[in-house]
Amino acid sequence: MSLTEARFHDLVDATQENLEEQEITGSAGGGAVQVVANGAKMLKQVTIDPDVIDEDDVEMLEDLIVAAVNDAM
Repeated sequence: MSLTEARFHDLVDATQENLEEQEITGSAGGGAVQVVANGAKMLKQVTIDPDVIDEDDVEMLEDLIVAAVNDAM
């Protein structure tokens, strides 16, 4: 491996480490559901506004969670 290739790989490794430390927030339902994920695509936190919890409509809450996670990813 040439010196240029080694430097490139070092730069890629450093960039990946930096990305893994970043936190991204996604939301759905006007902020009723919020999630925080990191650059390694690990879900770190889920926040749900109690006003959107309706035991007669669990599917809507599930959809909001999926939408918030997709927004973060």
